[in-house]
Amino acid sequence: MRVRSGFTVKMSGHSFYLGIIGIGCAALVFIVQMIFNRETTNFALMFLFFFPYLLMNMWLILMAKVFRITVNKTTISVRTWMGRKYHFDVSDVEHVEWKKALNNYVYTEQIKIKTLSGKKVKVEKLMDGFGSMADFISANVDASKIHSYYTVYKPPADDSYEEKEGSDGLAGGRKEEAGQEEKGAEEEIV
Repeated sequence: MRVRSGFTVKMSGHSFYLGIIGIGCAALVFIVQMIFNRETTNFALMFLFFFPYLLMNMWLILMAKVFRITVNKTTISVRTWMGRKYHFDVSDVEHVEWKKALNNYVYTEQIKIKTLSGKKVKVEKLMDGFGSMADFISANVDASKIHSYYTVYKPPADDSYEEKEGSDGLAGGRKEEAGQEEKGAEEEIV
C-alpha cells in the first residue's frame, strides 16, 4: 500500500459555517429580547443562557480555521485551536489508541497519538484527511504500539417500542400495552 508523504488533517469546512450561523442566531435572539423586553432580570438570564452557547460557537470557528495537523515525510506538525505549534517525528510515537465504535446510527473512529516527550494529538473520523492519517499511522508506527478498541453499542433489551403486529407504529404499540394493563387490573377487581 502506497501512503502519501504530505497531507493535512483539519476540521471540516462545515464547522466554520455552523459556528457563524450559531453566533448569528444567538445574537439575533439576544437583540430581539433586548428590544422587546427591557427588564434587567431577563437581560441577565439571556446573557447567562447565551454566553456558553456563544463560547461554544467561537470554539467551533477556531477549530475550523486554526487547528491543523500537517504530515511531511515522517514529521507530524500540529497547530492547536489556540494557535500553539509543535511537531514530532513518527519514530517518537510511544502509544496510539485507536477507538472504533458502532451504534444504531453511526460508525465513529478516533486516533489518539502520544509521543515519548508527552505531546498528544487526537484525530477523529469527521476531520478532512482522516483516512490519509489512518493509513500513515498504520504504515509507519510499529504495530505493538497501536492499541485498537472496538465497541458496539446495542439498543436496550426492552422491546416495548418495537412495532407490534397489527398496530399502527409506536403509538399503536404503546396503546396495546396500556390496554393489556387495564384489562389485567379489571380482572383483579372482579
